[in-house]
This record gives sequence, structure tokens and C-alpha cells, in this order.
Amino acid sequence: MTQAAEGVFTPFAASRQAREASQRWGRIAGALIAVAATFALLAAMAAMAANLADRPMRALQADIESALASGAYPEDVARFYAGRDFKPLWVTASGGSPLGRSLALRPEARRAAALAPAPAKAAAEATFRAAASHRPAALASAELATSMALGAYVRGLAPPGPEPLAFLDPDLARPQDAGAVLYEAASAPSIGAYVAAVAEVNPVYRDLKAGLDRYRATWSRLPQTPIPPGPTLKLGDTGPRVALLRTRLGLAAEPATFDAELAAALRRFQAAHALAQSETLDAGAAAALNAGAAHYERLIEANLDRARTFPPVVGGRFVLVNVAARELSVYENGRPAHSMRVVVGARDEPTPEMAGLLRYLVFNPYWNIPVDMVRTTVAPHVLREGPGYVRRARLQVLSDWDDLPVEVDPRTVDWDAVSRGWQELRVRQLPGADNMMGRMKFMAPNELGVYLHDTPNKAAFRADRLASAGCVRLEAAETLASWLLGGTLPDLKSVGMDREAYLPQPIRLYIAYLTAAPGPAGVVFHPDVYGRDGSQAAAKPAP
Repeated sequence: MTQAAEGVFTPFAASRQAREASQRWGRIAGALIAVAATFALLAAMAAMAANLADRPMRALQADIESALASGAYPEDVARFYAGRDFKPLWVTASGGSPLGRSLALRPEARRAAALAPAPAKAAAEATFRAAASHRPAALASAELATSMALGAYVRGLAPPGPEPLAFLDPDLARPQDAGAVLYEAASAPSIGAYVAAVAEVNPVYRDLKAGLDRYRATWSRLPQTPIPPGPTLKLGDTGPRVALLRTRLGLAAEPATFDAELAAALRRFQAAHALAQSETLDAGAAAALNAGAAHYERLIEANLDRARTFPPVVGGRFVLVNVAARELSVYENGRPAHSMRVVVGARDEPTPEMAGLLRYLVFNPYWNIPVDMVRTTVAPHVLREGPGYVRRARLQVLSDWDDLPVEVDPRTVDWDAVSRGWQELRVRQLPGADNMMGRMKFMAPNELGVYLHDTPNKAAFRADRLASAGCVRLEAAETLASWLLGGTLPDLKSVGMDREAYLPQPIRLYIAYLTAAPGPAGVVFHPDVYGRDGSQAAAKPAP
């Protein structure tokens, strides 16, 4: 047997195999080159198609840039568009053709322009007619006119003169110019959601305005017959004053008897006008009837002015504390989900009107006792009972107001100087069942030091609920905490002392003073506990 037969390669065989391998690799390489060339061709064709399709949008961006460069628009608007490479907010591209995508105004553009004051609205609507041609230059004019119209409307929501609502979080600051309005709109979940939110101003304003319409359609339509002074009227009474009362409440004057039908009508009036419900016409109910519908319409309008100061709500979740009603409501999707009673500031320490962002909760908190209470309450106790009072009352004296203060021995404090107001002292109460903050507090950081908190004193909710130093005490703190945290609460016994829990997303908090507020059946009036209605309602012109 030869070497070749035994499988030993000769130089000739090796050369032949090399040529075959080279040919195979050549064919593979050729195929790969063909594939690569095909992909390159496809990519080039796609780029050409994209370039062609985007040509109208690029032309629109160039026209927007050119219009802004002319100086005809405010610098804040120019900065907004420059920051987004002059991409439009109100024009969209759709479909495709050999000549490129079709450009058109979004439907929201017309809705936004319709909100604006007359001059800005007219300017925008004039550009819409030309924009129907879909030419980039015409669409650029419509784009910028719409942005100016929206800016004029949103900035006009702010009340004239001093800001009545304290904005205590920089993220809630009102937009100061049209550019800031456009940044808000561009940051919203959608431009449609933003336009819808600012169109209704806010859910409280929306519902109160609907309540005014309902009031005018019901109570304002009744005869405004005056009721002359006289004794209290009750079931079974008869006479001319009863007949006048029946007329005033929309009933037939005869028979001139205070019957069950009249009693029910009077109770409805009392319920709607913040009066104690009874089956008698006393001096208070007579005064309310004689005030007339025009008075109550002006009062509702004054409260609409207050509600108008709330920023628009995009997203639907917020917390409203109505100080006049001494009530807290949580809103979801623009509607109240549930409510609870609250205790607010006393008449000489009123709870301020403010807007903030609830950012975190504190479980098992300390209570930092106000300095004036240390002077008027703690110091006199120590002077009477000795420094041991501090430990018995579960208090701590601290070196300062830093985050990590040093505890001070109460025996080293000049308590007489503290009681006289010569020395300020930080004292806090330890967490526990008797802590004035209860089991939790809700923080919307602000310079006024106002927050919401639990309380161990549940009896306070049975009184007039005007008893705090300005903060808001909650009847059902756990309910609010569960809502804020998505339905879950930690074990408060094991969570530790003064433990912070941040919310997944900050929630808007509005603390307002609404003596006329929206309710399930229309407007609900509340007592003017702080005496703020007189001047504001009087300033409203008669309808």
C-alpha cells in the first residue's frame, strides 16, 4: 500500500485542498458582501425616505425659528422653542407620501385658543384659517399664536393684586410668563390633559361654578319676599307672617298655616345656608331669608375668586382642607373620594391659606413644643413642681434647633427667665400615646411651620373644631396615610421613633377658606368663622 492510500497527504493533495478551501471562503465572502451591499442600499433608501418624510417638519421648525428671530415674540417664548430645537407643540405629522408626512394642527390648539382673552383668541383664530393650507409657514404662525393665547389665559388665572394663597413649594409656583406656561404644558402627560386641566381651572372651582348655576336655578328663582320681624314661628302657627314665609319658600300662601310642607321647605333652606336645621323660623333663619338670593350669589362669587387661586390640577389627586368647613377632602380624578373632620386654628391663631406639596409622613413623631407654649405652659409647671416635671411629662430639653441637638439637663435651665420670655428654649415631647402629634404627621415643607397631624384628643372633634395653633388635626389620620401610601401602612409599633416615609409622588395640598363650597347637591355654605367674608363679598357687584 502506498503512502497516499494510507492517508498520508502529498504536497499535491494539500495544494488541491487549499484551493478548494479558498474557493469556498471566496464564495462565502462574496455572499456576505452581497448581503452587506443589500443592507447598505436598504439603509440608504430608508434614510432617503426618512429625509424626504421629515422635510415638511424641518421646514416648519425653520419657519418657527425664523419667526422667533424676528423679535415679534417674547424672549421667554423664544427660549422655550430653542430648548426643544424649535419642534412644535401644537402641530403634528402623520401619514406619509412621496412628498413627505402631512402636517396639521392638533385639535387641542383650537381648544387652547378658545380659552384666551379676546385679543389673543382672535389673533390665534385668524392664523387657523391660513393653517388649513398645511403650508409650514402658515402652521408656524398658528403654532406661535396658539402658544401666546395659552400663555395669556393661564397667566390670567392669577388674581390681581397680592397673592391670597401662599405658595410654599417652589414646584407649585405660578408660571410668570408664557414660556413657563409652555414648559408646564410640554411636561404634562399630554397636551390634551394640560388644556383640559387649565380649562376647568381646578375641580373645586369647576364644581362651585356649577353650584352657582344651580343656586340661581333654584333658590334665586324663589320670590324674594321679606319677612317682617316678629316672634319665632313654629308648627301649627298661622297668620300673615306664615303666609309671607310660605311665599318666600315657593309655596302657596294659603292656607296660611305652618304645616309639615312648610317645615320641610324651611329645613331645606336651613341645610343649604349653614343654619341649624329645625322646624322653627327664628331670628337667624329670618335674617338669612331676608338677606336675599343676591347676597348669597355674591358670596358664592367671592368664594369662586378664592377657588380660582388654586393652580390647575393635572393628574387628579390632591388634598383639600377647607378651614371654614373644618373638613379635609381627598380628590381622585377630579372628584372628592372621601372626607373627614379636622380641627383648625383658633380665631386668634388662624390656619393660613396655602398651597404645598405633601412629600413625606413621620410615624411616631416627636412634638416640638412652640416656644410661646414653653414659656406659658412648660416653664410655669417646672417652677411649681421642679425639674422632675420634665421627665414625668415625657419631655426633653434640647440645646438648639439643629437636626442633631444635645439633650440638656433641665436642672441647668433658668426656668424663671424662660417664663418671663427672656430666654427661648427648645422642648419636645417624646413619641407615645399622649404625644400631641398622635401617631403620625404629614409634611408639606413650608416656612410657616404648618402641617397635618394625628391627635390623641378625639373629643376635640365634637366641639367647634377651632382649637389649634394653626396646624390641622385629623379625625382619621390612618385613613389619609393609607390613601397617600397606596393602601398600605407600616406596623407603627415596630417602625421606630420619628421615622420618615416619603411618598412615591408628592401630592398637592390646598388649605383654603371657602364659606361657600361645592357639595353633592350644589353649594354648601359654612360659617364665616374668621370674619373674612364681609369685605370680599361687599366688593362684588350686585348681579
